[in-house]
Amino acid sequence: MRCAVRIVLPALVWSSVCRTVPSTAASDGQPVTVTAQAVHHDLKTDRVTATGNVLIQADEIEMRADRAEVDLKTNVATISGNVEVHVQGQTIRGESFTLNMKSREWHSDSARVVLDPEFFQEGVAQPLFASGGSFAGVAAETTANTAKATSCDREDPHYVLVAQTVHIYPEDKLVAKNVKFQVGHTTLVRVPSYTISLKQRRRRQSLVPVVGYNDIEGAFAKTSYNYRADEAALGTLYLDLMQKRGVGLGVEHEYKADAFWGEAYLYGLRDKQTGATELNARIQHSQTLSDELDGQLSLNYTRNNAYYFGSSSNMNAELSLRRQVESGQSSLSVRRQTSTGFGTRTNTTSTFRHQQRFSRALGLTLTSNYRSNDTGSTTAADKELNSTLELTNRGKTLDLLCRIEDRMDLDGGTYPGDNFLFAFERLPEIIAQSDSVRLGNRKLFGMFPVQAEASIGKYRELPSQLGLTRTYFNADLQPYTKPLSSQTDLKVDGSFRQTLYSNDTAQYVFNYGSELDSDFAPNWNFNLDYRKQRPAGYTPYRLDYSSRYESLDARIGFDQNGRQQLSLLSGYDFERSQYRDLLLRYQLMPNDTYYLSLSTGYDLENGELRDILTRVNIASRERLNLDLNTRYSPRLGQLARVNTQLYWQPHRLWQIEALSGWNGFTDRFDFNQVKVTRDLHCWEAFFTWDQQRREMRLDLALKAFPAFDTRFGVGQSGQWLNTSVGQQF
Repeated sequence: MRCAVRIVLPALVWSSVCRTVPSTAASDGQPVTVTAQAVHHDLKTDRVTATGNVLIQADEIEMRADRAEVDLKTNVATISGNVEVHVQGQTIRGESFTLNMKSREWHSDSARVVLDPEFFQEGVAQPLFASGGSFAGVAAETTANTAKATSCDREDPHYVLVAQTVHIYPEDKLVAKNVKFQVGHTTLVRVPSYTISLKQRRRRQSLVPVVGYNDIEGAFAKTSYNYRADEAALGTLYLDLMQKRGVGLGVEHEYKADAFWGEAYLYGLRDKQTGATELNARIQHSQTLSDELDGQLSLNYTRNNAYYFGSSSNMNAELSLRRQVESGQSSLSVRRQTSTGFGTRTNTTSTFRHQQRFSRALGLTLTSNYRSNDTGSTTAADKELNSTLELTNRGKTLDLLCRIEDRMDLDGGTYPGDNFLFAFERLPEIIAQSDSVRLGNRKLFGMFPVQAEASIGKYRELPSQLGLTRTYFNADLQPYTKPLSSQTDLKVDGSFRQTLYSNDTAQYVFNYGSELDSDFAPNWNFNLDYRKQRPAGYTPYRLDYSSRYESLDARIGFDQNGRQQLSLLSGYDFERSQYRDLLLRYQLMPNDTYYLSLSTGYDLENGELRDILTRVNIASRERLNLDLNTRYSPRLGQLARVNTQLYWQPHRLWQIEALSGWNGFTDRFDFNQVKVTRDLHCWEAFFTWDQQRREMRLDLALKAFPAFDTRFGVGQSGQWLNTSVGQQF
């Protein structure tokens, strides 16, 4: 009799028309199900044979084939005939497949493998296709022998990488040995090894040159080559050919061992124009010194960089150690910065920090910071040591804090800037804090939740050296909301602060706020906000200085389901006896394609119209996004700024991106950048023009391994280009 059979291991269950056979097989303690048209269990050899539309499911693994044999003693399953396996983000097709259901090790001959982007976690944007004589894998690595690999999904791919062996480390890299690159059926290059990093921070694609022209470098071609020194060491060699500057050579190397890891970078060139040698070096090293202690070392060095000063250098070095145990942690860092060019400047900073937990409630924090700043001029170096000690006890109803802050002037007052330095020392200060929630939800007047703080301490203010005992109390009344009607609420809040000093001076400060909010008509809202603060008395410390203010602000707004919004804002400053600007803000979004905003202000005191700001955005089905921002100055009678940002896909194979900023005061463009992208199926070609750098570039990149463009959208000084024109306040 022929029947569809489903079995579950270790309890091997057949369909109701077939008998049940017990078994002890398991896959790492998890059940394995097998569905087939026919199943036979040999009790002597403890093997299960399944034929006809076989489906085996074990955790994240799914296998389909014409025939399967499962050895229940070794937990090894072998399937054959029209094999299709889905395991760990991979799809494997072939004639045979062997899997250890406990260790998850697998092997396949004459297979075709599809690796989805999810298999790699990051760094891969499209599926990779591989075929070869044999494949084997575990969770952390897949190996292919006599393999071909490509990201092109065509039957006759545009390009293919042919290698003797390929090792794929899903979260790290792809390494191939004895490699040749074929475009169509033509071999372009052969290399003994080739590595593709799957880490997104590596920006350049190996062996694919970037060509272009700019004013500083002239015509240039820049390329790189990834290599693998051993299992954990991955590196990149850089070669830059520049018409005006010469030949630049560099290497970036990653390394990793059980107790340490890091990377090193070195790049240099002999500048043809200046004759100076440019050098850039970087080291990032991390090391585990023991179960409790680890350290980090970083070094950055630059000399004679053409984009800065021709005869200059800059070095930043930092060493840090951290020790962590169950009850606390300590850290020590030392940083030194040295720069030359217009004189020599040296800055040294050392920070020690220790945190200790004596119990869940009681803890201690000690921080000590040493700083030395030497400008290399005739002025003496500034040297300081600042220390803070905090002992905290967090109780059920009350927190207690003892704080000591001390500054030591190690240069003995020889640094003239000490006479203008503002600092504050606590020697010591005792603080108590609590709130209404911790005190049983007790509220002031039955309405206001309160946060309260009281302290007493010995204070010294620098540079005046004024030392007094200071007693302080502060109570913040959290907002209380009183509904006046179904459309109107009144919100009230405030605070009170009292400070007493040992020289018989005192100050108190109160502030008050009330806000009336009303939805007085459909889609309309009115808001009235009153604020007042008054200090009384005298404070000898700048720390406690409080300003006087009293103001009334009003806003009326209209909101039509987010499609149309209008607001008018103004107010009056009673302290200065003057009106605030009348501000108008309007937004219109009739549909998901168009957006318009306009904002301006009117100076009620002087009768002048403020700048008029507009923004127009057109977005159409992900193929067009145009953002146009303008600022018009009525005082000058001209446009002060026009900034635009454009994304346009005129054809499915082409896209255009542009950034532009025009300055009406200088009557010229501050920046212009254009980037044109051509889709070449599995490749992309980029043409970029940058007005600031007077540069043109042509990049070619595989779509499967996207490289972030570190130039487009970035100004000449390294800042992100912003196409907004500000806003009215």
